[in-house]
Amino acid sequence: MPVLSQHLEAPGIQHFRAAEQVFRYLAGTKQVGLVFTKEPSLDLSANVDSDWGNCPDTRRSATGFVILTSQQVLSWKASRQATVSLSSTEAEYKALSDLSREITG
Repeated sequence: MPVLSQHLEAPGIQHFRAAEQVFRYLAGTKQVGLVFTKEPSLDLSANVDSDWGNCPDTRRSATGFVILTSQQVLSWKASRQATVSLSSTEAEYKALSDLSREITG
């Protein structure tokens, strides 16, 4: 969906076909859900990543993270960063900052 949303201004036929695929996938997996089981300890972990200026139109970086508890997804995010990063390190720090804000609320 994040990739499709980049083409809302001037979508082509290939974007409509991709959207149809997404809707078919969602319709076919509506019975799938998240299941949380009782665990003896709270095992919290998180993974974060970014690319550096990978968008050819804006040169903005993408951010993605997932927060897990006992190997089960608790929260996730995938988005473009608001500003252009001048280095891969800056892009990674921005992604880490997004993750930190999500964890600390």
